[in-house]
Amino acid sequence: MNHWITVTGLIITLLAGGNTAASETAPAPAEENAAAQAPTFWHLGLVVDDLDTMERFYGEVIGLQRVTNMLVEDAAVSTGSEGVIVVENLDALLGVEGTRIEIRHFSDPQHQQFLELLHYPDHPAQAVTRTTNSPLGYAHLGISVVAIEPVLERMEDLGLGTLLTGPQALAEFGGIRYAFLKDPEGNLVELMERGKE
Repeated sequence: MNHWITVTGLIITLLAGGNTAASETAPAPAEENAAAQAPTFWHLGLVVDDLDTMERFYGEVIGLQRVTNMLVEDAAVSTGSEGVIVVENLDALLGVEGTRIEIRHFSDPQHQQFLELLHYPDHPAQAVTRTTNSPLGYAHLGISVVAIEPVLERMEDLGLGTLLTGPQALAEFGGIRYAFLKDPEGNLVELMERGKE
């Protein structure tokens, strides 16, 4: 299925770093401070057509946990409903009119938010051609899991998603195992098996 997908941002918090000093036994306080202030990946936003189906895939199949569900509206179209987040100039930021976005945030078990599914209920999807062999644009979403086989079993049981290749071990990377899937809307997902925790 072809439809509009966008990465709404890899929003990164960047704090000023300090000088570091070398130490043979333990990091110096300046090194620890710099490491604590280094940029970290916060989240990736994925625009979807069918929010409920995509939630089932990333929740029930992949195993991510939904932590929030919110509605965001441009101030010009705000309904004033309780719990709605109103953002000034959201239309201008996104380049559409009458913006309403339903957003569901997902995290790993440590609750480090990193995936949000975004659905625009008032705007039809804009078709784009997705390919797995194009070097330009969005390529894939990489997710590490404890074991690949249970994910594949849930995917088959629920009839959500498609296995493309793997599981396969990569000797070049210490024997880690990976598999490539397509989610229900055709996004490429790379699973990497991190092993028992």
